[in-house]
Amino acid sequence: MNQLFRRYLENKCSPEEVKLLPKEFDAGQNEDSLKSLIRQQLEADREMNLANENESGNVLAEVYNNIQEALYANDQLQ
Repeated sequence: MNQLFRRYLENKCSPEEVKLLPKEFDAGQNEDSLKSLIRQQLEADREMNLANENESGNVLAEVYNNIQEALYANDQLQ
């Protein structure tokens, strides 16, 4: 079930596998497992988004500092 779920998230399922999904994740049989897989994926996505935000903030700060240095250097030349 885990492997099928991962393949589905990565858009790697064949048409036959997609047809198996409702049967494999039948709420009556695997509801807790499915909820756990979904929860894990949401946590992983959240952690990746936080990492991307931190990286974006670092790049923004670096670009801002470079612009400030260029402006200061330009002022010194005048």
